[in-house]
Amino acid sequence: MDKEEMLSQVKTRNGINDELQDAVITDIISDVEAQVLDYIEQDEVPKKAVWIVKNAVLAAFVRTGAEGVKSDSEEGKAQAWDSNDLIKDFKSYLDKYKPSTEIKSGGVVEFLP
Repeated sequence: MDKEEMLSQVKTRNGINDELQDAVITDIISDVEAQVLDYIEQDEVPKKAVWIVKNAVLAAFVRTGAEGVKSDSEEGKAQAWDSNDLIKDFKSYLDKYKPSTEIKSGGVVEFLP
């Protein structure tokens, strides 16, 4: 999914019908993609992981203006966040896209005196 399509879907989910917040949403998309790519050590987001980027963007967009805040309460509605890590809640899903760090064996090592 390209950034324009993701921008459109994020706007739809948030009921946004104008372009006033496009720059902010596009910037969040870039930040989330960068974090995902850095975490999985790849050059592009796998197609099956695009939902993770989209959901992390949606979560980050809700927090826009409250970066660095650990909790917020307004008119009896409270929200709490424990990190500014945009993909923290999705890392267990992303782990399968990381390069394998398994050590493969199959030989014998012999130490000489």
